[in-house]
Amino acid sequence: MPHLSASCRYFLFQGHADMRKGFDSLSGIVTNQMNSNALSGDIYVFLNRRKNHIKLLLWEGDGFALYHKRLERGTYELPATSALTHQQLSLLLQGVILKSVKHHKRYQHQLKISG
Repeated sequence: MPHLSASCRYFLFQGHADMRKGFDSLSGIVTNQMNSNALSGDIYVFLNRRKNHIKLLLWEGDGFALYHKRLERGTYELPATSALTHQQLSLLLQGVILKSVKHHKRYQHQLKISG
């Protein structure tokens, strides 16, 4: 499985992907339907109609990497948003229901932009 970190951005394709598609077809979906650049280094997530297959597409600088997982039982939850955090993707891959996850409040420093 690829390393999931906060430094990467993760985008979920909102449609259903044909899991027979490979590198070129999935990168075409990223370009033509998601209006994004498949060579950006972001990770693109695809689910099939039954939500029991998931593929992650990543450009690694010298070529595409593709992670494919098929569940023997159960389904993946389809998140409501197309932009995911590394934590949400990790939980999704583990089968955790994202709607039931609760986070404790944490301090986050806000950068002030002066202009």
